[in-house]
This record gives sequence, C-alpha cells and structure tokens, in this order.
Amino acid sequence: MVPDGKGANPNGVVRRRRSGPTVRDMREYAILAVVAIVLASLIRAFVGLAFYIPSESMVPTLKVNDRVLVSRMTYRLRDPRRSDIIVFENPDYTGRKPSAIARPFQSLFELVGARQRKDRHFIKRVIGLPGE
Repeated sequence: MVPDGKGANPNGVVRRRRSGPTVRDMREYAILAVVAIVLASLIRAFVGLAFYIPSESMVPTLKVNDRVLVSRMTYRLRDPRRSDIIVFENPDYTGRKPSAIARPFQSLFELVGARQRKDRHFIKRVIGLPGE
C-alpha cells in the first residue's frame, strides 16, 4: 500500500502506469489504418478523386499546388457543360513504372490524393461542346 494513499485503488493494490503502447494499442492502430485505407479506396473508386494542380494552366481559377476533389458521378448523371472543369487521362502518357520498393508507397499516396504522377491526367475547362 502507498503511504499517502495516492495511486492505490480501494483494495489497496497499486497500479503502475504504462510507459508505452501495448500490443493491444498497436493492434487497434493497425485496424484503424486498414479501415482508413479501405474507406479511402472505396471513396476513390466510387465517389471522387483528389488531384493537385501542377502547372499554371488554370490560373486564376486554380493556382499551382491547389488541391481539388473531383466527382466520379457527375458525368454519369449529366453531360459536361461549358465552363465545367474536368479531369481526363492524358492519351500520350508513357510514364515509367516505379521500382518494386516504391510502388506500394506511391500507390498509397495516390490513393489519398497526396501525390500523383505528372502528366498522367489533365485538368482543363470545357470551352466547346460537341457540334460547335
């Protein structure tokens, strides 16, 4: 028993504080990380994507290094309209593949929109419609 009564429960048992994370804590962190990655994957696959603006081509509307969330559903529900900002894949993209060590990290960063391959996608404003 502790003489001044601090740190003891009513039964007189003294409990020591943990100094670091336990196995249980680490398991919870791992589960949270997996859930976050799965949710990000589902959102990316069905709802929208995160992109950053790498060049000055959209100034003054979008500035260099701005981040945008792009909806995957909008053009399934309606056609593009004049002045919409759209994202499309570069038909001439021939980027080199990352090494086996870097590939998982690059995929994870792309998944959450923190990084993307340069010149793989274009972000542009619609100025003309079909038939014009």
